[in-house]
Amino acid sequence: MKVIDKIKQILFSPNSFFSSLKKEKKVDGAFGYFAIISLIGSVFFFLSVFFQWSDFSFFSFLNPSGDFGGLLIITIFIYGLGLGFSFVNAGVLHIWIKIFGGKSKYSKTYQLYVYTSTPTLLLSWIPFIGFLSSFYDLTLLIIGTPKIHKEINLNKSIFMYVIPVAVFVLLYFVMVGFSLFFLSQQSSIEMVGKAFGL
Repeated sequence: MKVIDKIKQILFSPNSFFSSLKKEKKVDGAFGYFAIISLIGSVFFFLSVFFQWSDFSFFSFLNPSGDFGGLLIITIFIYGLGLGFSFVNAGVLHIWIKIFGGKSKYSKTYQLYVYTSTPTLLLSWIPFIGFLSSFYDLTLLIIGTPKIHKEINLNKSIFMYVIPVAVFVLLYFVMVGFSLFFLSQQSSIEMVGKAFGL
């Protein structure tokens, strides 16, 4: 199956795509797909930063001069790092799935990780849309896991992914709330200090 056909099927017919994944025995096809999709995302990332389509200012400390060559080196480095970490991330996912009773091989989990990452790999360079794409990754993961790991049903799949994400989001908002409260308290103390000439 061509890359463009895989993208279409993953995004618009995930149930049928993940059901047919049993025919793909090795990680070669998934890794090749990941390399191509990541390359597309990296090219758009490079262009978006270079032409300032998006604000990726958090990379400025790596490339303070903002020159073409420096940005190209950063992009290539991030691309290579992403390829290597795809195996690590899939390994973490595999352990998590094993905890919940999944029995399929690592190679199948790697395929699951790669194909469910499609939205983020393609769209992460677009402001806000890139953020929303991660939620579609999660949706694909929920749909795909029971297809790859038959021991896990859809309800368990929802539980094993949504609960941790919900806890993480809750903790994030709690931390933000405490930070805002602390900053407001600091501002109040400074205002009182100024009022009394301290």
